Parts: sequence; structure tokens; C-alpha cells
Amino acid sequence: MNFFNFKTDPFTLLFRRVAFASASLIPVFWGISIFFRIAYFNEIGLSEYYQSITFILLFPLLSYGASVSIFGFIQRRKKGGDLLRISSLVPQDENFLSIVQSAPTAVVMPIYGEEIGGTIARVEVLFNSLKRSEILQNTDIFILSDTRDPDFWIKEEIAYFELCERLDSFDKIFYRRRKINLNGKSGNLADFCRRWGKLYRYMLVLDADSLMSSACIAKMIAIMEKDSTIGILQSTPKLFDAKTVFQKLNQFSSSLFSPIFQAGANYWQLNAGSYWGHNALIRIKPFMEYCALPHLPEYGAIGGKILSHDTIESALMRRAGFSVSVAYDLEGSYEESPPNILDSLKRDNRWCQGNLQHLWFLFAKRIPLLNRLHIVLGIFSYASAPIWAIYIILSMWNYWNDFRFLSFSLLPEEFEFFIRQIYFPLYFELLGLSITLLFLPRILGWIDGILNSEVRKSHGGFFGLTASFILETAFSILLAPIHLIYYTIFIFFTLFNKKIEWAPQNRDAKKLHSLRSIAQSFSGLTLLGISIAFFLNGVSEILFYSTLPIWLGWILSVPVVYFSGFTFSPSNRIFQWLFQTKEENNPSREITELAECKKRFKNELRNENIPGLFLGLVHPRYFQIHRQMQGKKEAHPSLSIKIKSSMAKLIEEGPEIIDKQTLAAILTNTDAIQKLHFQIWTTPQSEMAPYWKEHWPSLSL
Repeated sequence: MNFFNFKTDPFTLLFRRVAFASASLIPVFWGISIFFRIAYFNEIGLSEYYQSITFILLFPLLSYGASVSIFGFIQRRKKGGDLLRISSLVPQDENFLSIVQSAPTAVVMPIYGEEIGGTIARVEVLFNSLKRSEILQNTDIFILSDTRDPDFWIKEEIAYFELCERLDSFDKIFYRRRKINLNGKSGNLADFCRRWGKLYRYMLVLDADSLMSSACIAKMIAIMEKDSTIGILQSTPKLFDAKTVFQKLNQFSSSLFSPIFQAGANYWQLNAGSYWGHNALIRIKPFMEYCALPHLPEYGAIGGKILSHDTIESALMRRAGFSVSVAYDLEGSYEESPPNILDSLKRDNRWCQGNLQHLWFLFAKRIPLLNRLHIVLGIFSYASAPIWAIYIILSMWNYWNDFRFLSFSLLPEEFEFFIRQIYFPLYFELLGLSITLLFLPRILGWIDGILNSEVRKSHGGFFGLTASFILETAFSILLAPIHLIYYTIFIFFTLFNKKIEWAPQNRDAKKLHSLRSIAQSFSGLTLLGISIAFFLNGVSEILFYSTLPIWLGWILSVPVVYFSGFTFSPSNRIFQWLFQTKEENNPSREITELAECKKRFKNELRNENIPGLFLGLVHPRYFQIHRQMQGKKEAHPSLSIKIKSSMAKLIEEGPEIIDKQTLAAILTNTDAIQKLHFQIWTTPQSEMAPYWKEHWPSLSL
């Protein structure tokens, strides 16, 4: 069946979604029936009432994850795969290249204070890949900077200019830095669309840590050309370039478990897929017309500018009548993960607030039902943490109350019989069902990897894959209680109006957090785990052992966070057969070239420790580059008195005493830059601030 037959065959869509919903509801009704049978042993009081609410909210989430993995596992066992996968639209004839070349495409990479070498290296690899594939002629690359720090943004300009000189690509690679970074990344993309959107048919959105092959890009363009109703086509990026133990574990788990999740999600979502904000191809015209994001009412932390734009843009695109599809089986899409748990939690903090902001759109007009479901799932990916905490506390309390009630209500012989023959079997049946639903996706992912010879080989063979699976699962069990506490904190911080600022992400694996800072952040969890373990050990042996994964994760939180942030050595014999992935054992040409480009950039780097501001104002060559990058149009035809006085202070006292706004105004004014360069070179060093004298010897490099 051709992919788009479901457009004219609503029965196919209905059948798939009813089948998936039915499979998801069976464990839910089973679990609810067990829960209330246990609850009715004692009268249903206030604690049982609230526990039932949390149970009814949480159990469908467990069932949903298990159902997605089951359907995904089945789809991957089919010889031809899912017949309705979007990649079936990729042309297999000689017209493929001409179809792709006929579509003007902009590749956009929004950046904000990123590590410059990695960003420029990715752009170079992408440019060379597009050039080899003969699709560069109708494709332009845009680096869209929102960087505020002058030392970073001037070095971005220099690195960009030298890249274009080396590749002779001034007509294909463009750099633009916004003077005002309104609305963060979404505002950056909106500004691009307003300025240049009408010149292109498609926009490929990349993150600063993204990488895509030209083959993957070409296939995505061809799919969009074949089906004019697709508004957003999302690829599924694989993690790569792991340098720390934490990244290595994430890379392995994503590589092994994501395929069945994506196949399962596609089974029922089809034309109502997810958009993740990067590594996706967007049809620009409807995006500009229908996906403008509103400014939310100023209502605490869940108001104001939208932090997580992707889910809402997907909903608006579908509301306009366009589909959102996921090309989950296309190879050649990659991204990196945060280097350690602390940086991962910082990112999750921002995502948590962004997802809670989506509450405003949950009941918006004409939002499709499945997009409302995406919004709910996004909210509960974080909101489930405090609900789980409440459920665990109430379940322990009710278990203890049931024991006291039954022990007082029954004779010793009756109590012993009732507990062992009736109460415990039901209790363990519910616990077993919960654990099965929780771990089924992992088990199916492992089985899927074992059954697929290519996946098995790329993950270290049977023993390497199995050992890695067991160790990664143990790590995830220890990590889950940490997420439980911190996600709960994030939720309450957001609800109590603690806003998160849009800050640059740390992607540098070498920035290892000290043991002292980690202990300060997680020692509270350690004390909490010890206290709870001590308390439960004296109360109930069953409660002590059934909650062991929770309090053990808290007790071990400091060493888990600390050691998982270590950078591993590729020559380490343990990592040569554990946590292997295809991206390491059989890397694509783009991944190999990226490593080479990064290495070359590092070897050629001469000005790493020299401030960008000094280079842009003093170094003869870099001064010319920075001045040219500000454009021919003067921001201020005549320099204001404030600017002139600030320029004098800049030379005499250094940049530290100039406020950021004034400094930015100077550095973006071509007249001011020219005058400063002249004044610095003609001012005796004895009259200069120490800042200039300190870096002056670097000019000989």
C-alpha cells in the first residue's frame, strides 16, 4: 500500500488507532481492577481516594510506553517493515536528483554561545557533503547567531570568514547575528523567515550539535516534493561522539531502544507525528503563514515567551491542514547529548517549564485531538514525577494501614491465611504488572537487537549487547530516583513562578563538575535515602525491599553523578566491547570527517586564549573581518556623546567597566570600530588599561 492511501482510506487510520488504544487500555483496566480490589479490603478513606487518583493518572502512561514498544517490535519483525512508513515515498528512479535539485532549501543552524570549533566543523562537513551529492547548487547554509558575549560572537565572525575563504563559499554559507535576541530560538527562526523565507521552499532546522548527511537531506526533500501536504518532516537523530560515561550510556540506550519506540509511535500517529525542533525539514510557506507563536499572558513562569516551541508549531501546522510525519527509518541524522547528569538536568529544567507552558494550548480552538494528546504526554513527562512521589508515599501509608486494620480485625490464624493467600498475591500481582509494563520496552529492545544480526553485530555481539543492556538498565534504575526528585523540584519551581533564563548549553565534555559541587547538589538526596531506608527497615521488611531501587538511587547519587561524568578513553578495553553502537563501529563519512575537522581546527587554533574583543579591535586582519561583518550601513551616522566617552574609557580603563549594552552598540558600529582601532594603535601603552597591554604580545602570533 502506498503511504498516502490512508488519506483516502480513513478506515486504515481508524483501525490502527483503535487497535493501539485498545491494546493500551487492557493493562489499564487490569491494573485498576487489582488496585480497587486491594483498596476495598479496608474502607476507602481520604488516603485511598487520593492514591486512586494518582494511580489512574500514572498507569495509562506505563501502559502507553509498553504498547508503543509492542507495536514497534511487531512492525520491525515484518520483512518489508511498515508499509505506511513515510520513507516509501523516496523515488527509486533516475529522476531522484532532479527532483531534489529543483527545490530551493535553506539549512539553518541557530546558535547561542556555542563552542566555535565544533559549530564551524559541522558546517564544513555539511557543505562538503552537499557538494559531493550535487545538491549544493540550490541549497544555502545559514548560521543564525544569538550570542551576546563579544568574545564569542567576534570569534564566530572570524571562524565563519576563514571557513568561507577556505571553501570559497561566501555565496553559499551565510552568518547573521541578531542585535536583539527576542524570543530565543523560535524568535531567531522567525526573524530568518521574515528576512529570507520567501526565497526558499524548505527550511532544514539544525541545532548546534546536529549533523546530517546529504543523502538523508536529499531523501527528505524528495519526500516533501512527492507529497505537498507534508508541512514538517522530522528525522530521528541518533546520538554520536560520546566522550563521557554518561554520554556513552545514553548513546547505547538510544541506539538500542529508540528504533522500536519510533516504529511503534509511527504505527498509530502516521500523519500526526512529533516535531522535536531540530533535524527536521519544514515547508516554509505554511510555516510562515500559520505557525507564528503568540506571546503568552504574563502569568508567572508559565507565561511570557514560549520556551519549547516545537510541539506548538506542530499543532499549528496540523491545524492549518498540513501533516507532520516522522521519517524514523532514514539513516544519516545525528545529534550529541549533554556530557553529564548536571547539564542534562539543567536542560530538563528549561524543557519542563516549556512543556508546562503548553497548558495554554491544550484547549485552544481547532487544535487536532492527537496534538492535544502530544501536549498532554509532554506535560506528563515531567508532571508525572511529583505524582509518582505522592503515589509512592500514599501506597506505603495505605499498605501499613491495611496491615494494622487486618491484624486488629482478624484472629492470628485468619490474618496469616488472608495475608499470604489473598492480600499478598494481589499486591504482588499489581507490583508485577507495573514492573512488567515499566521494563517491557527495554526487554523488547534487547530482543529486537538480538534478533537483528546487523544490530547485534554493531552493538558488540550477543554477549557485548547483553552485558551492556544489563549495565545500562542498572544505571537507569539508579538514575530514575534522582530524576524523580529533581523533576518534582522543577515542577514546583515553575508553579511558584521561578522563571528559567535562556542560557547557552554546555556541550564540552572536558568541563567536569568537581566532586565538591556535586556533593553540594546531591548530598540532600543521600541523607534522604539513608533516612528512608533506616525508617522502612524498622517498619516493614516488604516496604524496605520493594522500595530499595528508590532509596538506593538516592544514597548513591553523588558517586553515580560524579563517575558518570568522567571522560572515558577509547583505548580502554572495557569500552571496546561494552556500549558499542553503529555510529562508533561503522561511522558514516560525515561523522569521520567531523572528527577530522575538529582535530584540524584544534591544531590550527592560534587565538584560543585571546579574547575575541581584543582580536576584533586590535588585530589588523581580524579587525577588518569584524568591521566588514557589521555591514556597510552605519548603525549611527554620528557617534553619540555617550558612545564617544565610553570609547575613551574602553581604552583607558578596559572593557570591564563598560556595560554590555553600550559595548554591543560600539562593536556593531562601523565608525566606532574604525576609530577605536586607530586610537588603540596610536595610544602609548603607558596610557592604556592593563587589559590591552596583557594581550598585546599575542599580536606576534
